[in-house]
Amino acid sequence: MSNMKRLSAGIASLSLMIPLILATVGVAAAPIDDAGDAYNKSVYVQAIRLFRPLAEQGNSDAQAMLGMMYLKGEGTTRSYPDAMKWLLLASSQGNTSAFNNLGAMHFNGDGVTRNYPEAARLFRQSAIKGDKYGQTSLGSMYLNGHGVDKDVKEAVKWFRLAAASGDVNAVNALKRLNQ
Repeated sequence: MSNMKRLSAGIASLSLMIPLILATVGVAAAPIDDAGDAYNKSVYVQAIRLFRPLAEQGNSDAQAMLGMMYLKGEGTTRSYPDAMKWLLLASSQGNTSAFNNLGAMHFNGDGVTRNYPEAARLFRQSAIKGDKYGQTSLGSMYLNGHGVDKDVKEAVKWFRLAAASGDVNAVNALKRLNQ
C-alpha cells in the first residue's frame, strides 16, 4: 500500500474515532461557566476564586461579576473601592451590567457621593445597549425626575423595552402607571 493510501486510511479511521473519544471524555465547561455556576449555587467564595483570574486577564463579564460581588459583599467583605475598580474596568469594555451597577452606586451613594445625573448617564449606557435592568432603571429615573427632567412618556418607553425583555419590575411599573 502506498504512503498516500496509508495516510488517507489513517485519517479516515481517526475521523471516525474523534466523536467516540469526545463522547467518552466529555467537553469541559468554560471557566466563566464554572464561575457562573458557582455563583448561581450561592457558593460565593468559590465563585470569587474562579472569577478573579478571568477578571485579571481582562474578561469583562468576570470583572462585572467580581465588581457586583464586592458591591453586595457576596463571598467577601463589602468593598466599594474594589467594586468600583472592577466595574470601571468592565465598563471600559462596554459591559452593560457594569454600567448598570455603577449607576446603582451613584444612585444610592454607595462609595461615592449620591449623583442622580451620573446615575442616569450610566443607566442610559446600559439601556441603549439593550440591558433590561438598565432600561428599567432609566425608566424609573424619568418617572421620578431623578437626574433627568420628569417625563412619564419617556419612562413608559424604557419600561416597555424592559418589559418586552421580561423584566418583572418594568411590567409592574407599567401596571401601576395604567391604574
